[in-house]
Amino acid sequence: MNLRSVEKRLSEVFLVLLFYPLTKCLFTNRLRDKYDDLINDLVIDLVNYASLNSNSVSLLDFGAGGKPHQKTLTTWGIDYFSAEIRNPFSNLIFDHDFEIKVDSVPDIPDEAFDCVLSTSVLEHVPYPNLTILELNRVLKEEGMLFLSTNFNYKEHGAPFDFYRFSVHGLKQILNDANFEIININTSGGRLECIHHDILKGRINSLQILQVQALRIRNTTDWVIIPFFVIKLIWAKFVDYAVVLPVLSIIRIIERLMPSNVHYSGISVVAKKVS
Repeated sequence: MNLRSVEKRLSEVFLVLLFYPLTKCLFTNRLRDKYDDLINDLVIDLVNYASLNSNSVSLLDFGAGGKPHQKTLTTWGIDYFSAEIRNPFSNLIFDHDFEIKVDSVPDIPDEAFDCVLSTSVLEHVPYPNLTILELNRVLKEEGMLFLSTNFNYKEHGAPFDFYRFSVHGLKQILNDANFEIININTSGGRLECIHHDILKGRINSLQILQVQALRIRNTTDWVIIPFFVIKLIWAKFVDYAVVLPVLSIIRIIERLMPSNVHYSGISVVAKKVS
């Protein structure tokens, strides 16, 4: 077994033992961020649309970043193309088919794609109205737009974090750009931002421990190993005894305080019209 295989196996074991320790904690069925679930549902809507289309469906992933949905979409026979802007915020280690220039993709001709997917991008563009018009331009007649963005959400990706959108504001921008709203959904609640911060902090901490475990495997300084084991046990105790229960309590409170006006994210499915 080579070094890469050993590291991969150790990583898998670590994930099982610590990184995802529970599928359920108290009354929390899912520890995922609700906005992440909203995006996953949006991608499922896209796959369902493509599966009902008898012809091959072409898709532009606008602001694709690390292309997290590429494998899922291509598995379903979708012709996948990605576009990303070149700035310090974008993930430049990935190759993209097109380069976004501020709010446009000049290399793409009119009516080139059946669908456009844009997740967690609109809040990061300086001129969102122009961006929506550009997405309309590259879509074929009656082409479909699958888009998600934020409403009540922490600042992220600074300094390229410009806007937040209410349901009504997003509808207005889409209507102005000749899109017909097919479906619109929201995610999260009053405490979703707190849940998000705790959950992402937990994931980041456990990822750091995972990296440290991989490094210690190659160390010859055996003295540090007991200290790391103690650190690992403490981290797991805190995760079970403090972090996961707090996340569960937040979810319980949110269920007791349902609201249609407090939400963290929005997803919309819209069709290009004449």
